[in-house]
Amino acid sequence: MTDNPLIRVLRTVAQGRSRSLDELARELNLCESTLRQILTTLAERGYLQLVASQCTGQCTLCPLQEHCLVMDTAIWVLSDKGRKVIAQWEAHTS
Repeated sequence: MTDNPLIRVLRTVAQGRSRSLDELARELNLCESTLRQILTTLAERGYLQLVASQCTGQCTLCPLQEHCLVMDTAIWVLSDKGRKVIAQWEAHTS
């Protein structure tokens, strides 16, 4: 595992399981405000993309259920750039 929180967040989102902001913060042992800053940074740098500004919370009915991160009511997924950086990181560390 890496100590880089940006990579940790990307790797966790890449696992393909829907999580709320609270769940992800607990899983990564980060406070929510820190996680929000990380998510904002990742989005600004093009590693995450917003796919919906509203989430109904009915994950079992959602086609994005295995690929999203629910932040408040927004749904975020890894962008192509995010998938590439994870693939590069995994190739480098294996």
